[in-house]
Amino acid sequence: MNHIKATKTQQIVKKRGRSLYKTYIYNLASKLEKAFKQSLPEAIRGILTPVLVLVITVPLTYIVIGPVSQGICGAIFMVVKALYEWGIVGGILAGALVGGGFGVLVMFGLHWVIISLALSNIGINGFDYIMASGGIGPMIGVAQGLCITLRTRSKKVRDLALPSFISQVCGVGEPLMYSILIPLKKPYVINILSGAVGGAVMGALRTKIYLFGWIDRICAE
Repeated sequence: MNHIKATKTQQIVKKRGRSLYKTYIYNLASKLEKAFKQSLPEAIRGILTPVLVLVITVPLTYIVIGPVSQGICGAIFMVVKALYEWGIVGGILAGALVGGGFGVLVMFGLHWVIISLALSNIGINGFDYIMASGGIGPMIGVAQGLCITLRTRSKKVRDLALPSFISQVCGVGEPLMYSILIPLKKPYVINILSGAVGGAVMGALRTKIYLFGWIDRICAE
C-alpha cells in the first residue's frame, strides 16, 4: 500500500515537472523572438522568426529543459520526503527548509512541487505535514503587505503594496514578492528567515493540515 501511495505521489510530481518546463520554454521563446526581430532584416523577419524560434526551442525542450526540470522536481520531492520520515530532527530540518525556502521556490516556479506533494498527501492520506510549514511564509507575507501598505511614506510603494496585499490574501504571492519584497530586499530576507523558524516549529510539532487554503490554518492539528 505504501508503495502504491508513493508511486501515485511521484506521478503527480512528474506531471508537475512537465508543467514547470513550459514556463521556461515560454520565457526562452520570448527572448529568442525578441532577438530575432531585432536582428533579422524586415523583409524576412515575419517568416523566419517563428521558424527559428521553433527550430531552437523544440530540440532544447526534449534534450535539456524537460529532463532538467523533471530532475529538479524529483530531487526536491525526494529530499523533502526523506527528511519528513527522519523523526523529529528530520521534521525540524524539513520544516525549516520548506518554510524558509518556499519563497525562493516561488521565484523559479518550483513551489508547485511542494504544493503538488501536499495535495497528493491530503488526497491519499487525508492530511499533510508539508504545507503546514510551507504556508508560514505566505502568511508572513500577508502581514508584511499590510504593514508596508499602512506605514510606507512612498505613494509609489503604497500603490503597489495595496493590490499586492489583496492578491496575497487571495493566495497569489507573486505580485507582492516581485513588486515589494524582492525590490526592498530586507522584507524578503525577513520573510525567508521567519518562514524557516515557523516551519521548523511546525515540523517539530508534526503539525498536520486536512484542507488546503486559508481554512487549513484553522483545521491544522
